[in-house]
Amino acid sequence: AREVYRSSTEAEINSNVHGTSFPASLDDYDGRDFTARCALAGLQMGRTKVFLRRNTLDKLEALRSGVLSKSAVVIQRIVRGAVTRSYVTAMKDEMTGAAVVLQRAARNLARRRYYLGRDRVVISAATAIQSAARGWMTRTWFDRHPKTVKMRSWIPYREFEGMERDMETMKLERVVLETAVDATRSELEETRRNAE
Repeated sequence: AREVYRSSTEAEINSNVHGTSFPASLDDYDGRDFTARCALAGLQMGRTKVFLRRNTLDKLEALRSGVLSKSAVVIQRIVRGAVTRSYVTAMKDEMTGAAVVLQRAARNLARRRYYLGRDRVVISAATAIQSAARGWMTRTWFDRHPKTVKMRSWIPYREFEGMERDMETMKLERVVLETAVDATRSELEETRRNAE
């Protein structure tokens, strides 16, 4: 009733409603009894029904539609906020996942470049260590087996060229020696047969 009183126009306030004059202030309105306030608001209460004047009903309907529209706006705001927050959270998760993938790829590339640079140093160091270890193992083996013939591991190129030329001669000599050995074997076998 107080809302209806506040929304009343100046003409209604100055007029006399059902024999009751409008109060000059809200305090004067609040000081009146319930039936007087209802009469000022434009409604009459029966035992089971409430009777409203047309302009009072229109004002109440306007207040109700205002409250409903405000409530609808509040509900829409809350729902839109929740939907937007869930969308933003999902996007953050996707972006975080994508950022993690990019960061991982960048770190792996940096590590790969770093270790490729180190690999050159490490490989040359490993080769030097392996060479020293093989040399030491070979020398140790030859020291343990003194009766083995030691070959030169390095032959100068000039000597190699001469060796290549001599290979042909050595092949021919080998053939000649093999034929001589075969002939000697056959002679020995014949002498053994004759001796038996």
